[in-house]
Amino acid sequence: MSKSALAGSAYGLQQLLNALTVGSLYALIAVGYALIFSLLEIVNFAFGELAMVGSILAVIVILALGMAGVESAWILLPAALMAVLAYGGVLGSVIDRTVYRPIGRGNRLSPLVAAIGLSLVVQNSVLIAQGARGKILSPLIQGGWTLHLGESTVHFSFSQLAIILLTAVIGLLLHNTVQRTRFGRDLRACAADPTMAGLLGVPVNAVIARAFALSTALAGVGGLVSVVYYGQTDHSIGLALGFKALTGAILGGIGTLTGAMAGAMLVGLVEILFAAFISNEMRDLAVFVLLVGVLILRPTGLFGTRNETSS
Repeated sequence: MSKSALAGSAYGLQQLLNALTVGSLYALIAVGYALIFSLLEIVNFAFGELAMVGSILAVIVILALGMAGVESAWILLPAALMAVLAYGGVLGSVIDRTVYRPIGRGNRLSPLVAAIGLSLVVQNSVLIAQGARGKILSPLIQGGWTLHLGESTVHFSFSQLAIILLTAVIGLLLHNTVQRTRFGRDLRACAADPTMAGLLGVPVNAVIARAFALSTALAGVGGLVSVVYYGQTDHSIGLALGFKALTGAILGGIGTLTGAMAGAMLVGLVEILFAAFISNEMRDLAVFVLLVGVLILRPTGLFGTRNETSS
Protein backbone atom coordinates (compact mmCIF):
# COMPACT_ATOMS: atom_id res chain seq x y z
CA MET A 1 0.00 0.00 0.00
CA SER A 2 1.32 3.46 -0.91
CA LYS A 3 2.19 6.12 1.65
CA SER A 4 -0.75 8.27 0.58
CA ALA A 5 -3.17 5.35 0.97
CA LEU A 6 -1.80 4.57 4.43
CA ALA A 7 -2.11 8.22 5.41
CA GLY A 8 -5.70 8.29 4.17
CA SER A 9 -6.55 5.09 6.04
CA ALA A 10 -5.04 6.44 9.25
CA TYR A 11 -6.94 9.70 8.93
CA GLY A 12 -10.21 7.90 8.23
CA LEU A 13 -9.76 5.52 11.16
CA GLN A 14 -8.94 8.42 13.46
CA GLN A 15 -12.13 10.21 12.45
CA LEU A 16 -14.19 7.06 12.98
CA LEU A 17 -12.88 6.82 16.55
CA ASN A 18 -13.67 10.49 17.10
CA ALA A 19 -17.17 9.98 15.67
CA LEU A 20 -17.81 7.01 17.95
CA THR A 21 -16.86 9.13 20.96
CA VAL A 22 -19.02 12.10 19.99
CA GLY A 23 -21.92 9.78 19.14
CA SER A 24 -21.63 8.20 22.59
CA LEU A 25 -21.99 11.66 24.13
CA TYR A 26 -25.12 12.41 22.10
CA ALA A 27 -26.56 8.98 22.92
CA LEU A 28 -26.61 9.71 26.66
CA ILE A 29 -28.86 12.71 26.09
CA ALA A 30 -30.89 11.21 23.23
CA VAL A 31 -32.07 8.31 25.35
CA GLY A 32 -33.53 10.82 27.81
CA TYR A 33 -35.60 12.36 25.02
CA ALA A 34 -36.83 8.92 24.02
CA LEU A 35 -37.68 7.94 27.58
CA ILE A 36 -39.94 10.94 28.17
CA PHE A 37 -41.44 10.84 24.68
CA SER A 38 -42.35 7.17 25.02
CA LEU A 39 -44.34 8.02 28.15
CA LEU A 40 -45.92 11.39 27.43
CA GLU A 41 -45.36 11.97 23.69
CA ILE A 42 -43.76 15.33 24.43
CA VAL A 43 -40.26 16.62 23.68
CA ASN A 44 -38.45 18.16 26.62
CA PHE A 45 -36.32 20.76 24.86
CA ALA A 46 -34.58 21.57 28.14
CA PHE A 47 -32.40 18.44 28.12
CA GLY A 48 -29.53 20.25 26.42
CA GLU A 49 -29.55 22.93 29.11
CA LEU A 50 -29.79 20.28 31.84
CA ALA A 51 -26.71 18.63 30.33
CA MET A 52 -24.98 22.01 30.42
CA VAL A 53 -25.75 22.35 34.12
CA GLY A 54 -24.34 18.87 34.66
CA SER A 55 -21.10 19.88 32.94
CA ILE A 56 -20.70 22.98 35.12
CA LEU A 57 -21.55 21.03 38.27
CA ALA A 58 -18.91 18.47 37.32
CA VAL A 59 -16.30 21.22 36.93
CA ILE A 60 -17.25 22.70 40.31
CA VAL A 61 -16.99 19.32 42.05
CA ILE A 62 -13.67 18.47 40.41
CA LEU A 63 -12.14 21.88 41.15
CA ALA A 64 -13.41 21.83 44.74
CA LEU A 65 -11.88 18.41 45.36
CA GLY A 66 -8.70 19.55 43.65
CA MET A 67 -8.46 22.52 46.01
CA ALA A 68 -8.88 20.06 48.88
CA GLY A 69 -5.82 18.17 47.68
CA VAL A 70 -7.47 15.36 45.72
CA GLU A 71 -5.63 14.78 42.44
CA SER A 72 -6.47 11.23 41.42
CA ALA A 73 -8.84 10.87 38.47
CA TRP A 74 -10.04 7.62 40.08
CA ILE A 75 -11.58 9.77 42.83
CA LEU A 76 -12.43 12.97 40.96
CA LEU A 77 -14.41 11.41 38.13
CA PRO A 78 -16.54 9.02 40.23
CA ALA A 79 -17.25 11.89 42.65
CA ALA A 80 -18.34 14.12 39.75
CA LEU A 81 -20.43 11.28 38.32
CA MET A 82 -22.22 10.73 41.62
CA ALA A 83 -22.83 14.47 41.92
CA VAL A 84 -24.42 14.81 38.48
CA LEU A 85 -26.51 11.66 39.00
CA ALA A 86 -27.80 13.02 42.30
CA TYR A 87 -28.41 16.44 40.77
CA GLY A 88 -30.27 14.92 37.85
CA GLY A 89 -32.40 12.67 40.01
CA VAL A 90 -33.54 15.46 42.29
CA LEU A 91 -33.95 18.11 39.60
CA GLY A 92 -35.81 15.78 37.26
CA SER A 93 -38.39 14.96 39.93
CA VAL A 94 -38.74 18.65 40.81
CA ILE A 95 -39.25 19.60 37.16
CA ASP A 96 -41.96 16.99 36.74
CA ARG A 97 -43.79 18.05 39.91
CA THR A 98 -43.51 21.81 39.42
CA VAL A 99 -43.60 22.23 35.63
CA TYR A 100 -45.18 19.33 33.78
CA ARG A 101 -47.62 17.76 36.22
CA PRO A 102 -49.51 21.00 37.00
CA ILE A 103 -50.21 21.71 33.31
CA GLY A 104 -51.67 18.25 32.73
CA ARG A 105 -50.64 15.12 30.85
CA GLY A 106 -53.12 15.23 27.98
CA ASN A 107 -52.09 18.45 26.26
CA ARG A 108 -49.04 18.40 23.97
CA LEU A 109 -48.77 22.12 23.21
CA SER A 110 -48.53 23.39 26.79
CA PRO A 111 -45.65 21.04 27.77
CA LEU A 112 -43.82 22.06 24.57
CA VAL A 113 -44.05 25.75 25.48
CA ALA A 114 -43.12 24.93 29.08
CA ALA A 115 -40.02 23.04 27.90
CA ILE A 116 -38.84 26.00 25.84
CA GLY A 117 -39.44 28.31 28.79
CA LEU A 118 -37.62 25.94 31.14
CA SER A 119 -34.67 25.86 28.75
CA LEU A 120 -34.45 29.66 28.75
CA VAL A 121 -34.79 29.85 32.53
CA VAL A 122 -32.03 27.30 33.10
CA GLN A 123 -29.64 28.89 30.61
CA ASN A 124 -30.11 32.42 31.90
CA SER A 125 -29.95 31.31 35.53
CA VAL A 126 -26.56 29.74 34.88
CA LEU A 127 -25.47 32.85 32.99
CA ILE A 128 -26.39 35.07 35.97
CA ALA A 129 -24.85 32.71 38.52
CA GLN A 130 -21.65 31.76 36.67
CA GLY A 131 -21.16 34.50 34.07
CA ALA A 132 -20.50 34.12 30.36
CA ARG A 133 -16.87 33.16 30.74
CA GLY A 134 -16.07 29.58 29.80
CA LYS A 135 -14.98 27.04 32.40
CA ILE A 136 -11.82 25.12 31.57
CA LEU A 137 -11.05 21.64 32.85
CA SER A 138 -7.56 20.19 32.56
CA PRO A 139 -7.34 16.66 31.11
CA LEU A 140 -8.02 14.12 33.82
CA ILE A 141 -7.47 10.92 31.84
CA GLN A 142 -4.03 10.77 30.28
CA GLY A 143 -2.53 8.39 27.77
CA GLY A 144 -3.86 6.03 25.17
CA TRP A 145 -2.81 3.74 22.34
CA THR A 146 -1.05 4.79 19.16
CA LEU A 147 -1.23 2.77 15.96
CA HIS A 148 1.41 3.46 13.31
CA LEU A 149 0.36 3.14 9.67
CA GLY A 150 3.43 3.98 7.67
CA GLU A 151 4.37 7.53 8.56
CA SER A 152 0.88 8.28 9.93
CA THR A 153 -0.53 7.49 13.34
CA VAL A 154 -3.94 6.78 14.85
CA HIS A 155 -4.40 7.73 18.50
CA PHE A 156 -7.11 6.19 20.66
CA SER A 157 -7.03 7.92 24.02
CA PHE A 158 -8.07 6.40 27.32
CA SER A 159 -10.62 9.22 27.69
CA GLN A 160 -12.30 8.13 24.44
CA LEU A 161 -12.31 4.54 25.63
CA ALA A 162 -13.82 5.56 28.97
CA ILE A 163 -16.60 7.56 27.28
CA ILE A 164 -17.49 4.74 24.89
CA LEU A 165 -17.47 2.12 27.67
CA LEU A 166 -19.52 4.35 29.99
CA THR A 167 -22.18 4.82 27.31
CA ALA A 168 -22.22 1.09 26.54
CA VAL A 169 -22.59 0.18 30.22
CA ILE A 170 -25.37 2.73 30.74
CA GLY A 171 -27.14 1.46 27.63
CA LEU A 172 -27.00 -2.13 28.85
CA LEU A 173 -28.14 -1.18 32.35
CA LEU A 174 -31.00 0.85 30.97
CA HIS A 175 -32.08 -1.99 28.68
CA ASN A 176 -31.96 -4.44 31.57
CA THR A 177 -33.92 -2.02 33.77
CA VAL A 178 -36.67 -1.56 31.19
CA GLN A 179 -36.96 -5.25 30.33
CA ARG A 180 -36.36 -7.04 33.65
CA THR A 181 -37.37 -4.86 36.60
CA ARG A 182 -40.69 -3.88 38.09
CA PHE A 183 -40.01 -0.23 37.26
CA GLY A 184 -39.36 -1.23 33.67
CA ARG A 185 -42.60 -3.19 33.53
CA ASP A 186 -44.52 -0.24 34.95
CA LEU A 187 -42.74 2.06 32.52
CA ARG A 188 -43.74 -0.06 29.54
CA ALA A 189 -47.31 -0.29 30.81
CA CYS A 190 -47.58 3.48 31.18
CA ALA A 191 -46.09 3.98 27.73
CA ALA A 192 -48.61 1.57 26.18
CA ASP A 193 -51.74 2.85 27.97
CA PRO A 194 -51.39 5.07 31.06
CA THR A 195 -55.12 5.01 31.83
CA MET A 196 -55.34 1.24 31.85
CA ALA A 197 -52.05 1.01 33.76
CA GLY A 198 -53.50 3.25 36.45
CA LEU A 199 -56.65 1.14 36.68
CA LEU A 200 -54.47 -1.94 37.18
CA GLY A 201 -52.66 -0.37 40.13
CA VAL A 202 -49.57 1.11 38.47
CA PRO A 203 -48.60 4.42 40.17
CA VAL A 204 -48.50 6.40 36.93
CA ASN A 205 -47.40 9.74 38.41
CA ALA A 206 -44.63 8.07 40.40
CA VAL A 207 -43.41 6.21 37.31
CA ILE A 208 -43.34 9.42 35.28
CA ALA A 209 -41.49 11.25 38.06
CA ARG A 210 -38.88 8.49 38.19
CA ALA A 211 -38.57 8.62 34.41
CA PHE A 212 -37.94 12.37 34.59
CA ALA A 213 -35.35 11.79 37.31
CA LEU A 214 -33.60 9.10 35.26
CA SER A 215 -33.62 11.07 32.01
CA THR A 216 -32.33 14.23 33.69
CA ALA A 217 -29.59 12.21 35.40
CA LEU A 218 -28.55 10.84 32.00
CA ALA A 219 -28.47 14.38 30.61
CA GLY A 220 -26.21 15.34 33.51
CA VAL A 221 -23.89 12.45 32.69
CA GLY A 222 -23.84 13.68 29.10
CA GLY A 223 -22.71 17.07 30.37
CA LEU A 224 -19.97 15.45 32.43
CA VAL A 225 -18.79 13.48 29.40
CA SER A 226 -18.81 16.66 27.30
CA VAL A 227 -16.58 18.65 29.64
CA VAL A 228 -14.20 15.72 30.17
CA TYR A 229 -13.85 15.20 26.41
CA TYR A 230 -13.73 18.80 25.21
CA GLY A 231 -12.10 20.28 28.31
CA GLN A 232 -14.40 23.28 28.55
CA THR A 233 -17.99 24.33 29.06
CA ASP A 234 -20.14 27.44 29.36
CA HIS A 235 -23.79 28.47 29.58
CA SER A 236 -24.33 28.24 25.80
CA ILE A 237 -23.33 24.64 25.01
CA GLY A 238 -26.76 23.22 25.82
CA LEU A 239 -28.40 24.35 22.59
CA ALA A 240 -26.04 22.43 20.29
CA LEU A 241 -25.87 19.38 22.56
CA GLY A 242 -29.62 19.22 22.99
CA PHE A 243 -30.61 19.59 19.37
CA LYS A 244 -28.01 17.14 18.06
CA ALA A 245 -29.10 14.58 20.64
CA LEU A 246 -32.73 15.25 19.72
CA THR A 247 -31.86 14.83 16.05
CA GLY A 248 -30.32 11.47 16.90
CA ALA A 249 -33.40 10.41 18.87
CA ILE A 250 -35.68 11.37 15.96
CA LEU A 251 -33.45 9.64 13.41
CA GLY A 252 -33.45 6.39 15.32
CA GLY A 253 -37.12 6.54 16.30
CA ILE A 254 -37.87 8.68 19.29
CA GLY A 255 -40.31 6.12 20.68
CA THR A 256 -37.59 3.51 21.18
CA LEU A 257 -34.62 3.79 23.55
CA THR A 258 -32.22 1.61 21.56
CA GLY A 259 -33.22 3.39 18.35
CA ALA A 260 -32.53 6.77 19.93
CA MET A 261 -29.04 5.69 20.97
CA ALA A 262 -28.33 4.24 17.53
CA GLY A 263 -29.58 7.41 15.86
CA ALA A 264 -27.33 9.52 18.10
CA MET A 265 -24.34 7.42 17.08
CA LEU A 266 -25.29 8.04 13.44
CA VAL A 267 -25.42 11.78 14.08
CA GLY A 268 -21.94 11.68 15.56
CA LEU A 269 -20.69 9.70 12.57
CA VAL A 270 -22.19 12.08 10.00
CA GLU A 271 -21.08 15.20 11.84
CA ILE A 272 -17.46 14.18 12.35
CA LEU A 273 -16.92 12.61 8.93
CA PHE A 274 -18.52 15.55 7.14
CA ALA A 275 -16.34 17.96 9.12
CA ALA A 276 -13.22 15.89 8.41
CA PHE A 277 -13.69 15.27 4.70
CA ILE A 278 -15.95 18.03 3.37
CA SER A 279 -16.49 21.15 5.50
CA ASN A 280 -16.13 21.80 9.20
CA GLU A 281 -18.22 24.97 8.94
CA MET A 282 -21.19 23.09 7.47
CA ARG A 283 -21.15 20.08 9.79
CA ASP A 284 -24.38 21.11 11.54
CA LEU A 285 -26.12 21.61 8.21
CA ALA A 286 -25.18 18.08 7.19
CA VAL A 287 -26.80 16.67 10.33
CA PHE A 288 -30.09 18.45 9.73
CA VAL A 289 -30.15 17.59 6.03
CA LEU A 290 -29.81 13.96 7.09
CA LEU A 291 -32.70 14.45 9.52
CA VAL A 292 -34.97 15.92 6.86
CA GLY A 293 -34.07 13.17 4.41
CA VAL A 294 -34.82 10.38 6.88
CA LEU A 295 -38.12 11.95 7.94
CA ILE A 296 -39.21 12.22 4.30
CA LEU A 297 -38.36 8.60 3.55
CA ARG A 298 -39.26 7.10 6.94
CA PRO A 299 -41.26 9.43 9.22
CA THR A 300 -41.07 7.07 12.19
CA GLY A 301 -37.27 7.05 12.17
CA LEU A 302 -34.90 4.30 11.17
CA PHE A 303 -35.88 1.94 13.99
CA GLY A 304 -39.37 3.19 14.78
CA THR A 305 -42.59 1.28 14.14
CA ARG A 306 -45.91 2.34 12.73
CA ASN A 307 -47.23 2.87 16.24
CA GLU A 308 -44.51 5.38 17.01
CA THR A 309 -43.84 8.81 15.59
CA SER A 310 -40.86 11.06 15.17
CA SER A 311 -42.95 14.09 14.25
